[in-house]
Amino acid sequence: MRRSASTDADGFLSDEAGASGPSHAGPPEFADLAEALEHYVLPVHEAHPEWERLDGAVGIKGRPAFRFERNGIRFEVNGDAPFPPLLAAWDWMAANPGEDPLEVDRTGRIATLRLRSDVWPQPKDLRILAN
Repeated sequence: MRRSASTDADGFLSDEAGASGPSHAGPPEFADLAEALEHYVLPVHEAHPEWERLDGAVGIKGRPAFRFERNGIRFEVNGDAPFPPLLAAWDWMAANPGEDPLEVDRTGRIATLRLRSDVWPQPKDLRILAN
């Protein structure tokens, strides 16, 4: 269920892929997590399978990579997000259509989401913050 799209040399989606990379307006925004995974994460991963995280950087804090909405709230995923939990979410969603792989993390003061434990066993591997 992986889909190809074209990315530029930095791994950002080209206009023909349906989104664009970072600009002065901020990271690309998607209607939901599934759209973000399909139109941003998968193409970047396909273009750069050697990268461990969305932005390909090592040892630095990531900037916002993309945003999506959930229940009327905008959330964002940073470029330092590792690929394995994002790809696991994609595969889980394909196997469980219509189900939500996310749950609210009520441990902090800031609204955050995490992948359900049946999607990815280590909730701290992927931080999704309200924006």
